[in-house]
Amino acid sequence: MGILDSMFNRAYDRWLASRDRRGLAANYRGSLRREIQRCIEQSHSIVRDEKGVIISSPAYRLPTNAYQYWLDKQDLLDLDDAELATIEDFYEIVAQINGSLDAAANGYTAERFEVVVLEGARNRSKALQLIELGQKAKTLLQGSSVSTDK
Repeated sequence: MGILDSMFNRAYDRWLASRDRRGLAANYRGSLRREIQRCIEQSHSIVRDEKGVIISSPAYRLPTNAYQYWLDKQDLLDLDDAELATIEDFYEIVAQINGSLDAAANGYTAERFEVVVLEGARNRSKALQLIELGQKAKTLLQGSSVSTDK
């Protein structure tokens, strides 16, 4: 009985680890999809804003928390190089918009309104790119499978 118990325990442990990885991967995918959706929604606001800058709130930056956390866990998702590149490209544009929003906020504080106008125009074009790429990234994350290998 000892050998059978040992074989069963090993199989059960592998199954349990696989189930846990699937659950974690689903959580990461969901977090990224929600964050991408928030970025898309905020980008629509930037496009609609006359100046292209929304600096009236201290929380004007696009979110990147899920992405930062995901960078260490991306081996859980079974994404190919092109799919990874799409997500990375999306967040590169997010970083550019956030930098531009920071520059606009600093220009506004320093009463350098030409900087606000320049950054606003840049934000609007970047926000349009982000909206298009964000839809593609969300679709990729929705359909990605889970890697159960360690």
